[in-house]
Amino acid sequence: HIEKDFLFFTGDVFNADWDGLLNGVTAVVSTIGGFGNNEQMEKINGEANLVAVNAATDAGNINYGLNNSNSQAPTCMDR
Repeated sequence: HIEKDFLFFTGDVFNADWDGLLNGVTAVVSTIGGFGNNEQMEKINGEANLVAVNAATDAGNINYGLNNSNSQAPTCMDR
């Protein structure tokens, strides 16, 4: 079953109103990612996605999908 309604948000993952954004949400698909030096990639591809995963987990029974072009998923996603 595929839902017909999708909401797309852009913004700062580190300063988002996660409670407001995830209220009533049943699934989150993250397209957070980027390129740069190692520090930038760790923050964008790792820390930012972990913030989003934790927010979705804290919100309850939410399905989470990660779409990222990085060849290796961050180790923080191994849970």
